[in-house]
Parts: sequence; structure tokens; C-alpha cells
Amino acid sequence: MNPFIINLNTYTDTRGIFYESYKNILLKEYNIDFNIEQENTSISHKNVIRGFHYQVKPYSQAKLLTVLKGKIKDVLIDIRKTENTYGRIWEYELNSNIKQLLYIPKGFAHGYSVLEDNTIVSYKTDALYNKDSERGFNPLSSTLNIDWKVNNRCISDKDISLKTFIF
Repeated sequence: MNPFIINLNTYTDTRGIFYESYKNILLKEYNIDFNIEQENTSISHKNVIRGFHYQVKPYSQAKLLTVLKGKIKDVLIDIRKTENTYGRIWEYELNSNIKQLLYIPKGFAHGYSVLEDNTIVSYKTDALYNKDSERGFNPLSSTLNIDWKVNNRCISDKDISLKTFIF
């Protein structure tokens, strides 16, 4: 299965907006079997780049990501060497004004750039974080040639020291 966006139903009235941010039956309609093991939230400044991160077996993670506030450019790399889409890059622009879930299957490296100050990103995972199985790629790998759409980028020392992605 490849990544894709799930549009969520929203209900608006004079009080504001209501939407169901997670509904297991909705995932089943998309043939996604997902049991939440952990939920993570990041609050980031504009121009931050996070990633590319993933975990190897047996701690591989699928993710359901949403932007609660602000705007990001989300980028995924297929790292499943057994698939004909290995190395393919998926790019999405997500913002809190459009209520969506991004489904990220196991076998994808994940990163994103922050396009607005104080952006809040939340994602559920189907496996717990395991430090020993964590891997990643430098988000500025020249082999990827990604336009992160940010100026004066801010990247952690950990992420900038990750290896270059090789096709």
C-alpha cells in the first residue's frame, strides 16, 4: 500500500468547527488495519525541517499524521526495496484549515518542513518508538533534490548528520 490522504468530514456552525479526527471504521473503509500504540505531537517554528526518519523491523511504524495548527510540506520516501516504487518520493502540503489524515505505511522514511510559525503536527503510530531501530536520511541529500519551501532552514544536528539517501 502507498501513502494517501483521507479527507475528514467537518461540521461548521456559529460555535466553530467539529470533526472526528480519528475513527477506526473510517480506516477499515480504506483497508487500513491500524492499532494506535503511541501518539506524538511537535510544535515547530517556521523554517524547521524534521526528518527523514523511520524504524526498521520489528519496530517498523505506520503513521496517521494531521496538522492541528499551521502548515507543512510533508515528504515521504519509499524505502521498501522489494517494491517497484523504491525511491519514489511523495510530497504533500498539509494545513490545519483542511481537515485531513495522511496515511504513511510501514516502509516509508518521513520528513517535513514547517511553513508557518507555531505549527502543531500530531501523528499516531502503530508501534512504539524504539531508539535502537531508528534510522534516517539527511533531508538535504543531494540525491533527493527536494525543495523544502523554507528559507533560513533550521535542522537538528542529528538530522543533518544522517547518511545520504542512495537509490
